[in-house]
Amino acid sequence: MTGINQADNLIRVSEILLVEDTDTDAKQAEAMLKRLGIKNPVRRLLDGQEAMYLLTNLAEDPSAMPPSVIFLGLRLPYVTGFEILKWMQDKPVFQKSLKIVFGTLDDLSTIKNVYFLGANSFLNKPITPQELCEVVESFPQYWLIDDSRQRSKASQRYNATL
Repeated sequence: MTGINQADNLIRVSEILLVEDTDTDAKQAEAMLKRLGIKNPVRRLLDGQEAMYLLTNLAEDPSAMPPSVIFLGLRLPYVTGFEILKWMQDKPVFQKSLKIVFGTLDDLSTIKNVYFLGANSFLNKPITPQELCEVVESFPQYWLIDDSRQRSKASQRYNATL
């Protein structure tokens, strides 16, 4: 655990919480968000234990703002993404957060379970630019985008930067 201090417990409005233990996957997601013109600040946590610590503190603090978007890996060390989703289910503070789960699954019953536990979207690893663009376009209210007129053209902007 990297140690989250009390000042870190308050998440800024529109912040993206990225919980992923694999550096390659996390860096890829952050790079795609940047290329899409997403301006939300990203906070990365490395494991499920760190995520639970932060999320528990947020749930217990009535003045805290939850993240706008939570990217959650499924197979995290210490506490899995499944366990985190299940825990968040009955926490009103996270009901308005966009929960995007990503993993390397092709088992339909597992993917259905992710949605049952409250995920808004499931992306298979490695995440493709097209999939991420679809999520951004499907849930536009969660993202701070560089140029709001370009919101529906997010995929074109991504491809132009390659």
